[in-house]
Amino acid sequence: MGINIKKEVNRLPGFSVKATVTIIPGQVVILDTADTTYNTITKFGLATDIPLGLALDSNVLFPVGPNPVGIGFDYTNYNRGGLVAVAVNGGIFELFDDGRGAPFVTGDTFAVNNYAYVAIATGLISSTGTIIVGVVTNVVGSSTTLRVTIKSLL
Repeated sequence: MGINIKKEVNRLPGFSVKATVTIIPGQVVILDTADTTYNTITKFGLATDIPLGLALDSNVLFPVGPNPVGIGFDYTNYNRGGLVAVAVNGGIFELFDDGRGAPFVTGDTFAVNNYAYVAIATGLISSTGTIIVGVVTNVVGSSTTLRVTIKSLL
């Protein structure tokens, strides 16, 4: 669930994440309509959802394991305040699996100059669907996609 920012247009300041929801960097997020202050986001999950943008942080710590000083934690792509920033108004983002999961559907076949969509149930980037979130500009890997670069339209 890695994201490399190649070109960022706008970044919204951190949002709280809906309780019990896990957000990963590169995942499509929406505003939580149950929060009337609109300060909370959740993952994309319904065909009627309108995407807000791509998450740039995660709300989950991933343990690395013991080290000489004690147990360490990997803070990569983790906003230490617990808030998650969101990229909006376009940009170019390289999405990859950093060993903790991919922000795209790994079984999909992505092709350069084709649209990138959002997978309705998961909020992950997909090569098929009905809601367009970007255009694929680079793919590394063949049968198993390792990295997907998209020009976001969100």
